[in-house]
Amino acid sequence: MRSLYFPFLRKTIPSGPRVLSTWMPEEGWFDKLPDHIKYNLEKAAEYPSWQQPRGSGLGWEEVIYTPVSDGTAITSATEAIMVPDFSIPAGYMTPGKILKYTLAGRVSTVITTPGVITLALRWGGVGGVVLATSGGFIPDVTAASTNLTFMVEWWTQCRTVGTAGTFMTFGRVEMPDANDADITNFVIEYNKRMAPTATMAAVSVDTTIDKLLSATYDQSVATGTCTTHIAILEACN
Repeated sequence: MRSLYFPFLRKTIPSGPRVLSTWMPEEGWFDKLPDHIKYNLEKAAEYPSWQQPRGSGLGWEEVIYTPVSDGTAITSATEAIMVPDFSIPAGYMTPGKILKYTLAGRVSTVITTPGVITLALRWGGVGGVVLATSGGFIPDVTAASTNLTFMVEWWTQCRTVGTAGTFMTFGRVEMPDANDADITNFVIEYNKRMAPTATMAAVSVDTTIDKLLSATYDQSVATGTCTTHIAILEACN
């Protein structure tokens, strides 16, 4: 491979300090360059380092976990994992790293006692640190809901690492057939689409040891059921 202005005289491209001088062994090679090339090379040195040309910081996005079978149906009035937990290795989370967790499935509730539904993302299993939690969703109290599709998305960003590292987390919840007894109740339920419903805040976590990442579902009464069909955990960077 040859360059128009830097014909390589070697089979391998050199690297390291003063690399340009190794491409042209003869004296005065810089003066032979076209003016616009010399201008660009000289001008770069006048800018601070953060303005100078540099390589891209490209990473990649990848799916790191997606079970190929349904989660266990949740029918009890206790918080439970929606799909089997995924273990995040020690040291995997670094400052700025983001995980996105998307889950979708079906949910059913009854008329007279639909209860309250809460979704959460935890670090360390079903009893671990709550990274974020939704508002208590109240289903329709005037009609039953049968096998309606729901979806929840969680995003968590590592801010700092260590035994007392910090994560910032938020989510979006799409639950069907909300309580629409009147417009006031409907607005209340609509505002629960974003989680947390209160001010976002960083939480303390331990990133130095393996930890389970857990998406959970909690219904206050044992009259409904939830089954997760799809779960996709992505490393965004």
